Amino acid sequence: MIDYAKVVRLRKANESKSAIASAMGCKWDTVDHILEMCKRAYGDIGDIPDGTSSETIADRIYKEGRQIDEEYLQPDCEKILEGQRQGNDRNSLWSDYVQEATSGGRKSYSLSRFNEILTDYAGKFDICVMQPKSPGVEAQVDWAGDQPTIIDYDTKEKTTLHVFVMALPYSGYFYAEAFPDEKMASWLAGHRHAFEFFGGCPVMMVPDNCLTAVTRSRRWYFDEVVLNPRYETFMEHYSVLVKPARVYHPKDKPVVERSVRIIEDDLMRPLARLDIHSIDEYNRLLRMKLEERLKKDFTKRLGSRTSIFLSEEKKELLPLPSVNYHTYIEREAVVARDFHIQYGSAFYSVPVAYVKDKVLVRDDGFVISIYNKKKELIATHRKAVRKWQRCTLPEHIPVEYGGHGEYSPEMFLSRARKYGPKMEEWVGKVLGRSEFVVDSFRTLSTVFRDSSTFLPTVVEQTASQALEAKVFTSRGFRNLANHMRERMEGNDGEQDIGTALNDLYRSHSGEDA
Repeated sequence: MIDYAKVVRLRKANESKSAIASAMGCKWDTVDHILEMCKRAYGDIGDIPDGTSSETIADRIYKEGRQIDEEYLQPDCEKILEGQRQGNDRNSLWSDYVQEATSGGRKSYSLSRFNEILTDYAGKFDICVMQPKSPGVEAQVDWAGDQPTIIDYDTKEKTTLHVFVMALPYSGYFYAEAFPDEKMASWLAGHRHAFEFFGGCPVMMVPDNCLTAVTRSRRWYFDEVVLNPRYETFMEHYSVLVKPARVYHPKDKPVVERSVRIIEDDLMRPLARLDIHSIDEYNRLLRMKLEERLKKDFTKRLGSRTSIFLSEEKKELLPLPSVNYHTYIEREAVVARDFHIQYGSAFYSVPVAYVKDKVLVRDDGFVISIYNKKKELIATHRKAVRKWQRCTLPEHIPVEYGGHGEYSPEMFLSRARKYGPKMEEWVGKVLGRSEFVVDSFRTLSTVFRDSSTFLPTVVEQTASQALEAKVFTSRGFRNLANHMRERMEGNDGEQDIGTALNDLYRSHSGEDA
């Protein structure tokens, strides 16, 4: 945040705008703009009292300095807030305001802007008014602070999940779902699945100031909030207004904060004691516990979240649009000789006939769809949830390897025999470690590519050491080979590396690299 008080203080000391910009570390135009707004708000820079805080100056120039459109009837905030204290619903107070504006031939503000004006007025004069929640009007959304993990069944690697939460303040009804990350695709999918779970949409959404919702937000001023364009387009599709919570104001969304604590304590902690191996399995168990928790009766209110939602709130929600909102990312990829493409940090199989072809990859955040040059769908996969995961479909595995220019087990074993029996044994072990033999091809191709920079004796000795140490990755083999070469350097009788490599290349003639 720019120190407005310092800008004013330097200007009062007759510093030039360029000198102020240099001292503040900002552009000259920024200083000029601030000083012009101060003049409009205060009349003259000299009229700003000494000791005025930066926040006070910014509040004045951004709020009070804003021109009021005379075509709109300005709400009588004191009268409206007094009516709210007497128990009147704010929606009905807004209807009275609209009728008053229409009868006087003036324009009226929308409900969202009407609420903003009243909230700003109440905050400015420290007025506290309890605003009763109306059914179906508002929803609040956030990510849970605790992050559960799942364990890969094969590699035993742990993957962190992120739990999305949406809550309805009137009934307290909430929705939760785990995602692999908190990126835009997961954020939008969480909203869509929550709307489907509720069977409708609220009128207004209150998200946190995360980057998937807000691209710019000033700490002190709600008017400066700029919504993320993708999020704004998504919410327009569902006809939902967005009013982000203020920065560092968790009380702007207290219901979802409370729901997050319930989900972490009553749903996620019991699941943490289980060994769960997939995100689908985790979400199935989470949904079961979620529905059970929603049916639990309140202690200080009649009924449960589910009963109140079904009897009073669901009918007030906006209907779901007839067409779902879809968004996706498209990238091009080339099918490798192991008939897999690399997209992001994972590998996905395609039919073997497309080896060496360029394909189109479409990612909607959950499903990877792969298309050929004619835009025909040739493969679909669930998106990988961990780095370097291999997604291979059995129907893509050829009956015999070696056709269409792809790799084959025999090709790797043949290359290994030229180094020695230990290298052949090591390659055989790698080929037998995966559920699908093709999943080892990329590792072996990398090892043989790296091995071309070592003496054959180094490679054979490395394979022997790798077998003893049970190292079966390309990175592990390369590290062992580097240490082996350093250890063997200086040995008498070691053949010239150039000659050895030429002999090795000649022995590989006729084979594809």
